[in-house]
Parts: sequence; structure tokens; C-alpha cells
Amino acid sequence: MQDGSLPLKNGFGAHSLNGNSVPNYEARYAEGWSEISALAKEATGHRCVICDRKAVETHHALYADGKGAIAGREIPGVHVFPLCGDCHKEAHSVENWTKDPIEPVTCNCSTVQFYKRLRKGWLERCYSVERTLFYPKD
Repeated sequence: MQDGSLPLKNGFGAHSLNGNSVPNYEARYAEGWSEISALAKEATGHRCVICDRKAVETHHALYADGKGAIAGREIPGVHVFPLCGDCHKEAHSVENWTKDPIEPVTCNCSTVQFYKRLRKGWLERCYSVERTLFYPKD
């Protein structure tokens, strides 16, 4: 390609650095990423879905689905989850994160076990926020 990037089969491309292919991780984030991240945090009352501390980051549990790359069409509580900094580090630990050496831009993802923890926490936090909004204590 003319711009120095190399095509990958997922269509994201990679940059060439000293003749070596370097994945383009920025391709994971579409133009509306900050709004998607904010929606995820708002839905849980800005609470981490793992430990209930203040959520300061938003974790991608996966970067692609059956339709391809999800950048720009992430669904909070399905693809992305609000986490505190410590839990986000835990999310990317070897126990909870699967790394794909061939397609790291779109094929890295949370393990099934960790994804289940994320979903459970998401549902609990959203229920708690909804209950507070619609049934305030007298």
C-alpha cells in the first residue's frame, strides 16, 4: 500500500516499522468511542462491574463478532464494560485475556469465564441503578 501500511486479513491493516508489520491498534476505536464509553459508565452509575468502585475506564471484552470488527457499533454490556483501573488490569491478565498472535487487533478477547463475570456484574449494576432511579427511597 502507498501509505506504508500492510493489509491484514481483518481489513484493519498494519504499519510498517523497520520492515516489520506493527498492528494498528488505534483501528479498534471508532469516532464515537468516547460516547459509547460514557454510555456504558452511565448505565452502571459510573461503577465498576467487577468490584463496584468508581469506573474510570471502559473494557472491550472483544473487538470483533460474527459481522467483523465492532469499532463504532459496540453495545455497552455486550461488547464493552466499565471498570476501575485495577479491574481493567485484571481483565488483561493471562488468566482473563486471550491473545491472538496472528490477528491481535481484532481477535484478542476476554476468556469466556471472565466475560461471564463482566455480564453478571453489568446486570447487577444496571438493575441497581434502575431500581434507584425508578423506586427512590422515601
